[in-house]
Amino acid sequence: MTTLEQLTLDLPNGETIAYYKAGSGPKNLVLIHGNFGSAIHWRLLQEKLAEDFTTYALDLRGYGDTSYNTPAQTMAEYGNDVKLFLDGLDIKTCYLSGWSLGGAVAMEFASNHPNMVEKLVLLESASVQGYHLLKRNFFGKPIPNTAALSKEEIHKEVKAVLKAIAKKNTFMIKTILNMSLFTVKKPEKEYMDDLVQAVFKQRNLVDVNHALVHFNISHRNSHAESGTGKVDNLTMPVYILQGNLDKVVKPEVAQTNAKAIGENAKVVELTGCGHFPPVEDLDQVVKAYRECLG
Repeated sequence: MTTLEQLTLDLPNGETIAYYKAGSGPKNLVLIHGNFGSAIHWRLLQEKLAEDFTTYALDLRGYGDTSYNTPAQTMAEYGNDVKLFLDGLDIKTCYLSGWSLGGAVAMEFASNHPNMVEKLVLLESASVQGYHLLKRNFFGKPIPNTAALSKEEIHKEVKAVLKAIAKKNTFMIKTILNMSLFTVKKPEKEYMDDLVQAVFKQRNLVDVNHALVHFNISHRNSHAESGTGKVDNLTMPVYILQGNLDKVVKPEVAQTNAKAIGENAKVVELTGCGHFPPVEDLDQVVKAYRECLG
């Protein structure tokens, strides 16, 4: 594996962003990772795109090596961190991509600063109405049409995961990653070990799930939040890359997002891929990014 350069940037809000920079291409590509991870989610793709772009993969607040001095209560705060990050690097415009949770962060940022985003790529992205953590019954099975809305309810649903993180239970975290992220192919041991360590560094599991369930830029109300309608500000070309075998974000979410965004949105199916396409078919993902951003 190529060693990526990790850098840090102090933001005026008191947080310090850790990020990986790679490549020297003429176009800036900013990459926002998903939940239960960090910027290393992007490592494989960042290495492949180094010739085409100058890529920046940042650890969001409370993830990886980025600080968590002030807990983030809303998706808007994560979006604002991205704005301060770009301002600090004097990046006026960029290509932007968000993965899973990172898709919600990217949409939040792009809807507030559409002139800064030339093209938006959503990879296995959360919905324009966020992502709702379902409540579970006594037997641990998800209860349909329910959602944990308060921090207390969310804490109850992720209590076992929080315990596993606190105790650095590698076996449990690896089991969760294998069951949720990888459908047809698992990563090499070295990369899997890094992904597990990234989970151990997460400090905001309850806060970020609360922010995500209350995220809603659509025109419709969700279980948790009224829609803001800011989806109308996503006027740039939007490419929605969706694995047809994704068990975390179902393929129909991609269609819902495309319909909400409008005619400038295009769904690109990643065949034979689950929630972590760069592991399951890196060549297909690289081709899709080059075609969408070319």
